[in-house]
Amino acid sequence: MKFTTAAAASALAAISAAAPLAAADDIVKSNQVFNVIAEAPGTDFDGLWWQASANGLLMGGTNQTASCGPKPHNYADFVIGDNALYLYTANPPQQMAVYRDGMGRGLMQYTTGVQPAGRNSERTTFVVNDDGYLVFRSVNADDTGFQACAPAVGAKYSIWLQGWDNPTGSFDTCTKFKARAVHAVDPVKCAYSTS
Repeated sequence: MKFTTAAAASALAAISAAAPLAAADDIVKSNQVFNVIAEAPGTDFDGLWWQASANGLLMGGTNQTASCGPKPHNYADFVIGDNALYLYTANPPQQMAVYRDGMGRGLMQYTTGVQPAGRNSERTTFVVNDDGYLVFRSVNADDTGFQACAPAVGAKYSIWLQGWDNPTGSFDTCTKFKARAVHAVDPVKCAYSTS
C-alpha cells in the first residue's frame, strides 16, 4: 500500500483535531448539540473549529476563555432551538445575534441571559441545511454563509456573516467558507466569556 505525504498529513490532522468528529452525513437537527468546523480548502483555517469568546465567534485562538470544568475545551458547542442559535450552556443562556444592516455589516455576537440584542440585530433564523451546513436564513428563505476575517483579537480569525467584503475596513482579509455542523460527541455546558 502506498501513502502520499498529503494523505499522511491529512490523516494526522484528522486524528489530532481538537474536537471529536461525528459522522458527517448525519444532519444535525433542532435541539441537538453540535460543533462547527470550517471547510475552506487551500486556506490555513480549513478544519478549524469555531470558538466563542468575548461575545463573538473565532477560529484559531489558543484559549477561548470559557469556563467548562476540569477538561480543556477549546471549541464551542452549539444548539439550535426555535430557529435561534445558542451556545450550549447551563443558565443563563447565551444566544447569537447577527447584524446584517449597514452599521453591523455582518457582525455576529452573543448575549447572556436577559441582555437584549443590539438595535437592528436578528436572532433568527439559523438552520442546518440539507447539505449539513450551518447558515443564516432570511425571511425570504435566502441562505447566508460565513466568512473568516483576519487579524482578530485573541485568535487568527473572527467569524462574520457573508455579504460585506471588509466589514470594519480594518481587516487584512476576509474569506468565505462553509460551516459544517457535526454532532458533538462529548458535549460540555460551558459559560463563555463576555469581555
